[in-house]
Amino acid sequence: MKRILTAALLSILAVAAGGCNDNGSGFGVSNQARVRAVNAAPDAATLKVSVGGNTIGDNLSYTQATDYKTVDSGEQEVVVETVVGQQKIIDQQSAFTAGADYTMLVVGAGSDVTLLNITDDNATPPSGQAKFRVIDAIPGAPVSFDVYFTPPGTDLTTATPSLTNLTTGTASSYAALAAGTYQVQITQAGSKTVLVDGGTVTLNAGDIRTAVLLAAPGGGTPYSAVLLTGG
Repeated sequence: MKRILTAALLSILAVAAGGCNDNGSGFGVSNQARVRAVNAAPDAATLKVSVGGNTIGDNLSYTQATDYKTVDSGEQEVVVETVVGQQKIIDQQSAFTAGADYTMLVVGAGSDVTLLNITDDNATPPSGQAKFRVIDAIPGAPVSFDVYFTPPGTDLTTATPSLTNLTTGTASSYAALAAGTYQVQITQAGSKTVLVDGGTVTLNAGDIRTAVLLAAPGGGTPYSAVLLTGG
């Protein structure tokens, strides 16, 4: 399959999430949470996302993500609608815990578009380390995935994946990595067949990164990813 994700593309798609405080929440207001939205539906139109009546993302094209926005904790109405025609495609209640951070993805294809609300961990990594996880947002992906973080140019033949058996609609655990430069490669689970080559990514001590696996526009292969900063 085509390996289309380069380090330059990862850099272009990186989304700044803002600073975080020592408790990992990024803010000190006890009755609020933080949420960022990602348009991960390959055949969806440009979208507007609102939480509790407040817009957190507008004109979100496929693969685009917002930075974190504060929302009230508790049960909140989440509305996702098309920018053109204001057609509601999602209108539901979602729970947000005070002090927590979330990545909220619009996922699925065709008429089966839903929300995937993932809790983020923005707590500072141990000294000298970074954290990296992957979310599989590919609708109905026929395979599961392994993720390798290796020194650039490493032959995967004898390498061991850091994250394994990632399936559609799930987030991996966070891989704890020493600060440094890594080649990120995503393969079909249990094989060395690279489906997404992320090129090289430099992780500084304290960095927290999330990569979101995506289908091609309209669905299917080649798969790619967008790299988020924070969580």
